[in-house]
Formats: sequence, C-alpha cells, structure tokens
Amino acid sequence: MNILIGLFKTFLRTIYFIQKFNSPKRRVTIISRQSDSPSYDIQALEKRIVKEHPDVHVHVMCKTIGDGMKAKLSYGVYMVCQLMPSFPSSAVVILDGYCIPASILKHKKTTHIVQMWHAMGCFKKFGKSILDKEEGRSEKMANAMDMHKGYNAFFASSERGIKAFAEAFGYPEDMGVVMPLPRYDFLTDKAAMKEQKNKIIWLHPELYGKKNILYAPTFRKEEDGSRGLEALIKAVDENEYNIIYSPHPLTKVDEEHRKYLYDDFSAMELFSLSDAVITDYSALIFESAVAGIPTYLFTYDYDSYYEKRSFYIDMDKDIPLPRYDDPGRIMEAVEKGECTEERLRAFADAFVDRTEDATGNIVKYIGDML
Repeated sequence: MNILIGLFKTFLRTIYFIQKFNSPKRRVTIISRQSDSPSYDIQALEKRIVKEHPDVHVHVMCKTIGDGMKAKLSYGVYMVCQLMPSFPSSAVVILDGYCIPASILKHKKTTHIVQMWHAMGCFKKFGKSILDKEEGRSEKMANAMDMHKGYNAFFASSERGIKAFAEAFGYPEDMGVVMPLPRYDFLTDKAAMKEQKNKIIWLHPELYGKKNILYAPTFRKEEDGSRGLEALIKAVDENEYNIIYSPHPLTKVDEEHRKYLYDDFSAMELFSLSDAVITDYSALIFESAVAGIPTYLFTYDYDSYYEKRSFYIDMDKDIPLPRYDDPGRIMEAVEKGECTEERLRAFADAFVDRTEDATGNIVKYIGDML
C-alpha cells in the first residue's frame, strides 16, 4: 500500500511541478468536499469578499467523493484537472476539511492555505487525535497521505478551541487564529432567523402549530444512526411535537425514517423553527448554544462511544447542558425546560468568542494576505 501511495504522490507532484508555472493572481479559492454545493459559510465569505475586494476573483470548488470506483476516479480527474491548478494561481486558499492536494503537494510561498474547518468547535476527537482508534484512521495511512500538512494557519472559535484543533491537525498552538465562522452572524441575527423560519414553514406547513424538536446526532462509523431516532420517536407525543431528523451528511438513512428528514435545509437553517435541539457528541451544540436554543444531550451509548472516540472536553465538567441516556427522561426535561438560558449562555461563552461581524473579520484577515 505504501508503494502505491508513493507512486500516486509522485504522479501528482510531477504534474503539479508543471502546473506551478501558473502565475499567481489576486484570487481566493475556497475548497470543500463536505457537499456538492457551498455551505452558508462559503456563500457568506464569497459575497463579502466580492463586495469589499471587487478586484479579487473568488473561485468556489465544492465536490464530495462519492461511493464506488467510478465516483472515486471521477474525483481523481477533478482533483488533477481543477483542484491542483487552483493552488499556484491563488493568493489564498481556504479549506473546510482535509484536502489531498493541499497536504501532499509542495506549494509556492505566495500561496497561503488556511483551514477554517466545517464546525464551530471541537467536541469529539478527530484527525491526528484518534489515529489507530476504532473511529479514526490508521497512523501509517495518515502519515503516508501527509494528513493535514501544508496549512499556514487554522481558525478556532475561541482560545480554548485552539488547543483541540492544534492537536487534531498536528500543529503548534501559535498557528491558530481565533476566528468564529461566518455562520455566527446568522445564528445571532434574529431577523435572519425569523425569515428562514417563514421560508421553511411556507414549504413545509406541517411544521406549523406544534413544537419542533430537532434531532441531530453525530456520525457513527459502524451504525446508521437510527437507534437514537427510534427511541425518541417512541417517547415523543406526536400530538404535541414534530420530530425533525438531521443526521450527519455521511449517515445513510433508510426509507422508513426519511419522513422525518427535511434535507432541503441544513441543521443550522432548521434551528430557526426548533423549540429544542437533541444531539449527542456533535459539534452542533456550539451552534445551538450560540443561537440560544434549548439543547439536550442524548448519550445512550456514552461508554462505548467514549472508548472508540474520546472527547476534547469533559461532558460532565465542561458542558453545563443536560445529559440523559433515557428517551423518556429527555422528553420530560424538554417539557420542563431543564436547559435554561443561563446554562446555554455559559456554555456558548466558554467555547465561542462573542463577535459583531464574524464574516467581516475573516475577510479582513484574508485581505491582509492578498
């Protein structure tokens, strides 16, 4: 395997040697493989950069790696023909996840690569923190693929978050920059949230008239995520509540549970009409806390998940949000409002710096590198 990876890297580096003759431009390239369409963060950054730097070209590239050999070959062609040439011709490249060309290629000094990641903070461990663990990659494979190498800086939502991201990416903490994501602006904008709520209800009127509970569990490598959903469905009084299911993008959802999906909207957009959020070990808790939505942790498999993955923060000491392993008890807590505004604010302030213009701060940081 190491020989094959070595040949693969040599092949890409040989092609890239020629591509590096592309002249650098006043270009910002934003790359994601989290989705085939740009996230709110990417859209907000693109719009703001264009507004404040009209002479800068913004190039957005979003493509997932699909299942099967055909999809992987397609991504390989895309990577060689489109992704790789974008690096030497860009002054700044922004990533929201691991990007193969960013890490395995040697880039020009004129190209600045910034990792902004796709979550507001670190909860469960990932990346280099869980090498050779059940939920992680093998250390040999990570080293062979130069996982997370090549960054000039990485963003975190607070000083406290820098330590976790530094460990996950394998960088010294002084490479971290406190910079909450653009989504912070949306989550704290009551008018924008109300407008989003009206848009969803217009398209899905069945969500009007009852209280809405958003269930958004994290990704489990060897489970489809339905175990927690089924337990909550049995515990919920459907005359009083709607269950909205928003699984991790990598989770496979069977036909039986698709009626609870509203996947034409992201979890963040669904916050706008959620009366409560139930999650487990997802970094989504940072966002729901910032938005001020009562948040409850349904940790029915805490011991086994901790053994497989572990966490950057202590769930009992660092998170002042209610945690339960019984679905009936969690519904009782929702009805009683056991997650108070004070508990939410304390958690949000501990892990996400308050800011008035998150998008503008990032654009200023990018502008200084152009």
